[in-house]
Amino acid sequence: MLRYSLGSLFLVLLYLSFAFAALVNATGVWPQVAVSLTLAILSLFSLGAIFWNERRRVFAIGFSATGWLYFLLVFSSVTGVRPYLLTESATHQLFVTMHGEQVAPSIVYQTVMTANGPRVKTAVYATPVLPPPVPVPAGSNTPAPVYSAPVWQPSLSMRPALSLTNTQFVDSQSFANIGHSLWAVIIAFAGGVTGQLLARGRKQAISVKGEEEPSA
Repeated sequence: MLRYSLGSLFLVLLYLSFAFAALVNATGVWPQVAVSLTLAILSLFSLGAIFWNERRRVFAIGFSATGWLYFLLVFSSVTGVRPYLLTESATHQLFVTMHGEQVAPSIVYQTVMTANGPRVKTAVYATPVLPPPVPVPAGSNTPAPVYSAPVWQPSLSMRPALSLTNTQFVDSQSFANIGHSLWAVIIAFAGGVTGQLLARGRKQAISVKGEEEPSA
């Protein structure tokens, strides 16, 4: 039976808590912190595969091998297999579930004449995806449905529109990078457990073979 210390389980829960917080707030520095933390974890277990004792070394070898393999496949521009992975589809579905289909803010530049000469003003706005309209039969007294979804109108100024400051826009690419960083650690953990199971099966096979040889 595989056993893990209470400290190890606490670290796992701490990392999962951080990962889900990053998925909820997938903006700003969260993607960079998530990817950097994943690299630090994989590097730590790579060193552990060299310097730790035998029991922990087996787990570290499986962890680092599978973790680095997945990380390089996902974040390397050479392989190009990321769109075909099941984890990519799962991450996209999780993004839609948590944040919905969002529309990136649009930036419009307009040149206006002022007393000091021409100046470039920006209009920052975004329009969320509205549900398809419900057809109303001709001559019917049924009023057309009114959607309560907000629509942000352009606001010409030298800074972004104030309506967007109260609306958190989550970039799907940043969310995907955080999600794949989490997947890398999860898959690496599964690889470490698999390595321990394979090592234990090999030891049992060797011990059984050693007991059968004297009797023969």
